[in-house]
Amino acid sequence: MVERFNRRWCVCDDHRNVSIFKLIKEVDQTMRPGHETVYRLKDKDFLLYHQNKRLTYAVPAPSKNDPDGVKVVAKSAAAWWLMDQNRLTYEQVVFLTGVTEAPKGRFNLWRGWGVAPVQPPRGADWPLMRRHLHDVICSGNDEWFEFRMNWLAYMVQHPGEVGHSAVVLRSGEGVGKGFFAQYLMKSLGHTRCICGTPNIFTEDTICTCRTASF
Repeated sequence: MVERFNRRWCVCDDHRNVSIFKLIKEVDQTMRPGHETVYRLKDKDFLLYHQNKRLTYAVPAPSKNDPDGVKVVAKSAAAWWLMDQNRLTYEQVVFLTGVTEAPKGRFNLWRGWGVAPVQPPRGADWPLMRRHLHDVICSGNDEWFEFRMNWLAYMVQHPGEVGHSAVVLRSGEGVGKGFFAQYLMKSLGHTRCICGTPNIFTEDTICTCRTASF
Protein backbone atom coordinates (compact mmCIF):
# COMPACT_ATOMS: atom_id res chain seq x y z
CA MET A 1 0.00 0.00 0.00
CA VAL A 2 2.78 2.45 0.92
CA GLU A 3 4.73 1.78 -2.28
CA ARG A 4 1.58 2.26 -4.35
CA PHE A 5 0.85 5.63 -2.71
CA ASN A 6 4.49 6.70 -3.04
CA ARG A 7 4.31 6.32 -6.82
CA ARG A 8 1.64 9.01 -7.02
CA TRP A 9 1.71 11.02 -3.79
CA CYS A 10 4.27 12.67 -1.53
CA VAL A 11 4.33 15.03 1.47
CA CYS A 12 6.35 18.22 1.02
CA ASP A 13 7.45 21.15 3.15
CA ASP A 14 6.14 23.67 0.63
CA HIS A 15 7.73 26.94 1.79
CA ARG A 16 6.83 26.25 5.43
CA ASN A 17 3.36 25.05 4.46
CA VAL A 18 3.10 21.28 4.47
CA SER A 19 1.19 20.06 1.42
CA ILE A 20 0.51 16.76 -0.26
CA PHE A 21 1.61 16.66 -3.88
CA LYS A 22 -0.14 14.54 -6.49
CA LEU A 23 1.58 13.63 -9.76
CA ILE A 24 -0.78 13.29 -12.71
CA LYS A 25 0.22 12.09 -16.16
CA GLU A 26 -1.85 14.15 -18.57
CA VAL A 27 -3.46 11.98 -21.23
CA ASP A 28 -5.26 14.73 -23.14
CA GLN A 29 -2.19 16.72 -24.16
CA THR A 30 -1.87 16.33 -27.92
CA MET A 31 1.65 17.77 -28.03
CA ARG A 32 3.13 15.59 -25.30
CA PRO A 33 0.88 12.86 -23.87
CA GLY A 34 2.05 11.59 -20.50
CA HIS A 35 3.55 14.93 -19.41
CA GLU A 36 3.36 15.16 -15.62
CA THR A 37 1.52 17.89 -13.77
CA VAL A 38 1.82 18.58 -10.04
CA TYR A 39 -1.27 19.29 -7.94
CA ARG A 40 -1.27 20.47 -4.32
CA LEU A 41 -3.74 19.20 -1.72
CA LYS A 42 -4.13 19.91 1.98
CA ASP A 43 -4.38 16.93 4.30
CA LYS A 44 -8.14 17.27 4.84
CA ASP A 45 -8.78 17.21 1.08
CA PHE A 46 -6.39 14.28 0.64
CA LEU A 47 -8.16 12.31 3.36
CA LEU A 48 -11.59 13.17 1.95
CA TYR A 49 -10.51 11.95 -1.49
CA HIS A 50 -9.58 8.54 -0.05
CA GLN A 51 -12.28 8.32 2.61
CA ASN A 52 -14.11 5.51 0.79
CA LYS A 53 -11.01 3.30 0.67
CA ARG A 54 -10.67 1.84 4.16
CA LEU A 55 -8.21 -0.72 5.47
CA THR A 56 -8.33 -2.73 8.69
CA TYR A 57 -5.18 -3.71 10.58
CA ALA A 58 -4.40 -5.33 13.90
CA VAL A 59 -2.15 -2.93 15.82
CA PRO A 60 -0.37 -3.35 19.17
CA ALA A 61 -2.52 -2.35 22.15
CA PRO A 62 -0.64 -3.44 25.28
CA SER A 63 -2.38 -3.10 28.61
CA LYS A 64 -1.63 -3.90 32.21
CA ASN A 65 -3.55 -7.15 31.98
CA ASP A 66 -2.36 -8.03 28.46
CA PRO A 67 1.11 -6.69 27.56
CA ASP A 68 0.90 -8.38 24.15
CA GLY A 69 -2.61 -7.24 23.37
CA VAL A 70 -3.71 -6.06 19.95
CA LYS A 71 -6.77 -4.29 18.63
CA VAL A 72 -8.39 -4.01 15.22
CA VAL A 73 -8.33 -0.48 13.78
CA ALA A 74 -10.07 0.65 10.57
CA LYS A 75 -8.84 3.80 8.83
CA SER A 76 -8.70 5.14 5.32
CA ALA A 77 -5.73 4.01 3.23
CA ALA A 78 -4.61 7.64 3.14
CA ALA A 79 -4.56 7.89 6.94
CA TRP A 80 -2.43 4.74 7.22
CA TRP A 81 -0.05 6.11 4.58
CA LEU A 82 0.33 9.47 6.34
CA MET A 83 1.26 7.67 9.57
CA ASP A 84 3.75 5.33 7.92
CA GLN A 85 7.45 6.16 8.40
CA ASN A 86 8.18 4.96 4.86
CA ARG A 87 5.86 7.41 3.15
CA LEU A 88 7.56 9.62 0.53
CA THR A 89 8.49 12.93 2.18
CA TYR A 90 10.52 15.91 0.93
CA GLU A 91 12.11 18.60 3.08
CA GLN A 92 12.07 21.33 0.45
CA VAL A 93 10.39 22.24 -2.85
CA VAL A 94 12.65 23.58 -5.62
CA PHE A 95 12.40 24.49 -9.29
CA LEU A 96 15.60 23.33 -10.98
CA THR A 97 15.11 23.56 -14.73
CA GLY A 98 16.71 20.91 -16.88
CA VAL A 99 17.54 18.73 -13.87
CA THR A 100 16.19 15.18 -13.99
CA GLU A 101 17.46 14.19 -10.53
CA ALA A 102 17.16 16.75 -7.73
CA PRO A 103 19.34 16.67 -4.58
CA LYS A 104 18.21 14.24 -1.90
CA GLY A 105 15.22 15.46 0.09
CA ARG A 106 14.24 18.04 -2.55
CA PHE A 107 11.11 17.84 -4.67
CA ASN A 108 11.76 19.35 -8.09
CA LEU A 109 8.73 21.07 -9.63
CA TRP A 110 10.43 20.89 -13.04
CA ARG A 111 8.58 18.21 -15.04
CA GLY A 112 10.28 18.77 -18.39
CA TRP A 113 9.21 20.71 -21.46
CA GLY A 114 5.66 20.57 -22.71
CA VAL A 115 7.00 19.31 -26.05
CA ALA A 116 9.87 16.85 -26.19
CA PRO A 117 12.88 18.54 -27.89
CA VAL A 118 13.79 16.96 -31.24
CA GLN A 119 16.41 17.57 -33.91
CA PRO A 120 14.48 18.94 -36.91
CA PRO A 121 15.23 17.30 -40.25
CA ARG A 122 17.14 19.18 -42.92
CA GLY A 123 14.94 21.73 -44.63
CA ALA A 124 12.32 21.80 -41.87
CA ASP A 125 10.41 25.07 -41.60
CA TRP A 126 7.51 26.63 -39.70
CA PRO A 127 6.05 29.15 -42.17
CA LEU A 128 2.53 29.48 -40.74
CA MET A 129 3.44 30.43 -37.16
CA ARG A 130 6.41 32.51 -38.32
CA ARG A 131 4.11 34.48 -40.64
CA HIS A 132 1.63 34.92 -37.80
CA LEU A 133 4.39 36.18 -35.49
CA HIS A 134 5.81 38.58 -38.07
CA ASP A 135 2.67 39.88 -39.73
CA VAL A 136 0.19 39.81 -36.83
CA ILE A 137 1.96 39.78 -33.47
CA CYS A 138 4.75 42.13 -34.65
CA SER A 139 2.61 44.09 -37.15
CA GLY A 140 5.04 43.30 -39.98
CA ASN A 141 7.87 45.18 -38.24
CA ASP A 142 11.21 43.38 -38.84
CA GLU A 143 12.88 44.96 -35.78
CA TRP A 144 10.03 43.93 -33.47
CA PHE A 145 10.07 40.42 -34.97
CA GLU A 146 13.81 40.04 -34.32
CA PHE A 147 13.37 41.19 -30.72
CA ARG A 148 10.45 38.80 -30.25
CA MET A 149 12.42 35.84 -31.63
CA ASN A 150 15.41 36.64 -29.40
CA TRP A 151 13.05 37.00 -26.43
CA LEU A 152 11.56 33.56 -27.08
CA ALA A 153 14.96 31.97 -27.68
CA TYR A 154 16.39 33.35 -24.42
CA MET A 155 13.42 31.99 -22.49
CA VAL A 156 14.14 28.48 -23.78
CA GLN A 157 17.93 28.74 -23.43
CA HIS A 158 17.74 30.10 -19.87
CA PRO A 159 14.45 28.77 -18.43
CA GLY A 160 15.55 29.16 -14.81
CA GLU A 161 16.45 32.83 -15.12
CA VAL A 162 14.03 35.60 -14.20
CA GLY A 163 12.84 37.44 -17.30
CA HIS A 164 14.35 40.82 -18.08
CA SER A 165 11.33 42.19 -19.91
CA ALA A 166 7.62 41.63 -20.48
CA VAL A 167 5.87 41.86 -23.81
CA VAL A 168 2.49 43.61 -23.97
CA LEU A 169 0.15 42.84 -26.87
CA ARG A 170 -2.69 45.27 -27.54
CA SER A 171 -5.27 44.90 -30.29
CA GLY A 172 -8.90 44.27 -30.95
CA GLU A 173 -10.53 40.96 -30.15
CA GLY A 174 -9.97 38.05 -32.52
CA VAL A 175 -6.65 39.18 -34.00
CA GLY A 176 -4.70 36.14 -32.79
CA LYS A 177 -2.93 37.11 -29.56
CA GLY A 178 -4.39 34.16 -27.69
CA PHE A 179 -3.65 31.77 -30.55
CA PHE A 180 0.06 32.52 -30.24
CA ALA A 181 -0.04 32.39 -26.43
CA GLN A 182 -1.71 28.95 -26.45
CA TYR A 183 1.02 27.44 -28.64
CA LEU A 184 3.73 29.04 -26.52
CA MET A 185 2.23 27.70 -23.29
CA LYS A 186 1.81 24.19 -24.70
CA SER A 187 5.40 24.14 -25.91
CA LEU A 188 6.96 25.33 -22.65
CA GLY A 189 4.84 23.22 -20.33
CA HIS A 190 5.53 25.30 -17.19
CA THR A 191 3.23 28.26 -17.78
CA ARG A 192 0.26 30.02 -16.22
CA CYS A 193 -2.56 32.01 -17.76
CA ILE A 194 -3.96 34.55 -15.29
CA CYS A 195 -7.26 36.39 -15.59
CA GLY A 196 -7.71 39.25 -13.14
CA THR A 197 -5.78 39.37 -9.87
CA PRO A 198 -2.91 36.83 -9.64
CA ASN A 199 -3.56 34.52 -6.70
CA ILE A 200 -2.00 31.22 -7.80
CA PHE A 201 1.38 29.55 -7.47
CA THR A 202 3.86 30.83 -10.04
CA GLU A 203 7.21 29.59 -8.70
CA ASP A 204 7.19 26.68 -11.15
CA THR A 205 6.54 28.77 -14.26
CA ILE A 206 8.78 29.79 -17.13
CA CYS A 207 6.25 32.16 -18.64
CA THR A 208 3.08 33.78 -17.27
CA CYS A 209 0.43 35.11 -19.64
CA ARG A 210 -2.09 37.58 -18.32
CA THR A 211 -5.25 38.33 -20.25
CA ALA A 212 -7.61 41.31 -20.25
CA SER A 213 -5.22 43.63 -18.42
CA PHE A 214 -6.66 46.75 -19.99
